[in-house]
Amino acid sequence: IKNNQVPIDVIKEYIKYKGEKFLVGLDPRNPETKKIFSASPIIEQNQLNGYVYVILSSEEYESVASLLFTGFIYNVGKKTLLLTLLVAIVFGLIAIWYLTKNLRIIQKGVERFEKEDFSNKIELTSKGEFTELAQTLNRMADTIDGNIKQLKSMENLRKELVANVSHDLRTPLAIIHGYAETLVMKDEIISKVDRVKFLNNILKSTNNLEKLVDELFELSKLESNKVKLKKEKVNLSELLNDIVGRYHILAKKKEIQLTLHVDMVSYVEIDIALMERAIQNLVENALKFTPEKGQVQLKVSEQNGFLKVEIQDDGVGIEEEYLPFVFDRYKKLSNDKDNNPGAGLGLAIVKKILELHSVSIEVDSVKGEGTVFSFLMPSTTI
Repeated sequence: IKNNQVPIDVIKEYIKYKGEKFLVGLDPRNPETKKIFSASPIIEQNQLNGYVYVILSSEEYESVASLLFTGFIYNVGKKTLLLTLLVAIVFGLIAIWYLTKNLRIIQKGVERFEKEDFSNKIELTSKGEFTELAQTLNRMADTIDGNIKQLKSMENLRKELVANVSHDLRTPLAIIHGYAETLVMKDEIISKVDRVKFLNNILKSTNNLEKLVDELFELSKLESNKVKLKKEKVNLSELLNDIVGRYHILAKKKEIQLTLHVDMVSYVEIDIALMERAIQNLVENALKFTPEKGQVQLKVSEQNGFLKVEIQDDGVGIEEEYLPFVFDRYKKLSNDKDNNPGAGLGLAIVKKILELHSVSIEVDSVKGEGTVFSFLMPSTTI
């Protein structure tokens, strides 16, 4: 016994309600806890002498009850844990299947991309964290597909370049080789006049060969985007006048009338060397395809705040079906050597130079009547 006294109030309350009210009282053996009890008054000769106070829950009972309760809790907890674990596994598998559904779609899409099938994009059935990944892969596929098409196009152009340029290189080389071989084999019997003629033909062929090689290097440099424009303000009429003067002798030799029509003093901001090269190519092209007694005209006019430059000839012209390919690299527009000699590098160089100046060029031509090349440049002040 740890406590020799217990509160009597709870005993009186118990007796008052005759045990019908649930009450707990102090356990003398364990004062820290309260337990159910029973109580009865002791009356002798009609006089209250005390109370009988009985704790109904003994230590043995509590021990057995605690053991049983613990076992019950353990069994219930074990079953609950197993059930919870089973439910968690089922829901986990469902969640993993749902979450990886988009991942499987992405995987199949990537496998298609691996086989170079870029036509079918990755389409997710639901939105989520994988949507951005799918969109990124689709954009990557578009980029790769575009690069592949560009590489194939470049490969076709390369093959066309090899075919056309090899032909143009072979022609002057064959001429040089032929005349040189003749000079060596017939050195003692060949006349002085023929010797000079052969040497002039060799010189002409070497000049053509040198020009073709220079154009190849020039176009390669322009397309590599390594050319930096050195812009400066220049009087456009003076620049065109210099170019016309430079080709005046060649035009006169072919009996072609080369004229310049400029009605105003105008200034443009350009890279003089590159723009001069572009206009020269256009003039050379016009002179090349203009017959004797023909005309080549350079015109400058004002149009909506821009300066319009035109190079017009009355030469052989270009068939309408070939017009979209005029500026294509190494593109021959006809198998007729008289109509279209060369590898077609001159106009490709013109287009690239004008693109560097953010200028677009247009061509208008009628077969048998002539061709007009024109482009607009923004004018500036001094």
